[in-house]
Amino acid sequence: MGSQSRKTVLVASPSHEVNKAAAKSLGDEIYQIDIVTGKDALIEMCRRKKYEFVLVDLGFLESDIHHDDEAEDYQDVLKGFFAEFPAIDVIVMTPSERTRGAVYCVKAGASDYITYPVNPSEMRFIIDR
Repeated sequence: MGSQSRKTVLVASPSHEVNKAAAKSLGDEIYQIDIVTGKDALIEMCRRKKYEFVLVDLGFLESDIHHDDEAEDYQDVLKGFFAEFPAIDVIVMTPSERTRGAVYCVKAGASDYITYPVNPSEMRFIIDR
């Protein structure tokens, strides 16, 4: 299968273990996967390359949360991201105890969320639908 037909995915988490698990879950035959461990690197990679999907750790989004209204804050954070990268599907990765923040992200425009530990079949299902 040629690289032009593979889906482009950026995995963004400060955890090397999470990044490795997400990349392994997807494999590299169908997906072209890049990995970053910093928020600034996430934005820079999105500016340099066209991605279909960004799997982003909720913590990267929470670093910009400063108010009592989490839902509104997530909406503001994602609004800025989508203003610059409107064609990217964002999938939020989160621990199960922080699912509420991921739900707020979905309400604010993220395509979906997935909880840790990463489940390979769930990851592929979310991206392939």
